[in-house]
Amino acid sequence: MWRNLKISIAILISIAVFTACNHDADTTFSKTIVSGNTVTIRLKETLQDKTGYVRLRMDAVSDSRCPINAICVWAGNGAVTFTLFVNGNPSILTLNTTLGPKVISSQGYKVTLLELLPYPGSENYNNENYYASVRVEKE
Repeated sequence: MWRNLKISIAILISIAVFTACNHDADTTFSKTIVSGNTVTIRLKETLQDKTGYVRLRMDAVSDSRCPINAICVWAGNGAVTFTLFVNGNPSILTLNTTLGPKVISSQGYKVTLLELLPYPGSENYNNENYYASVRVEKE
C-alpha cells in the first residue's frame, strides 16, 4: 500500500513540475527584439529583448484589405493590436497597414508596423496564420 502511495505521489509531483515548466505560445520567446532591427512576430506570439525589459505581443488582427485578384474601390486596411511591455508595464497599441497610425511611440519606444501577411485571398490565408514585420526602437 505504501509503495502505491509513493508511486502516486511521484506521478503527481512529475505532472506538477511538467505543467509548471510548460509554456504556451503566448509566453514563448522565440525571437529577440534588437532595437532598430526588423523582426517577424506571429499572432499570439510574444517577443522580448535580451534582458526581458521590453516585450511585444501580437494580440489581434482586423483585416479588411482587398483580396488578391479582386477589384476593389478601396485598398482596405489591416489593423494589428499589440501589447508593448516595458519593465512589466503594458501599453496597448493598434497599428495599421493603410490608415494611420503605422508608427506609435510609447514608454520611450517607437513601434513600426512594416507589413502584415498573409494577404486576403492568398493561398495560405487563414486567421491563424497572420504574422507581421515590425521594428521596435528605443527613442
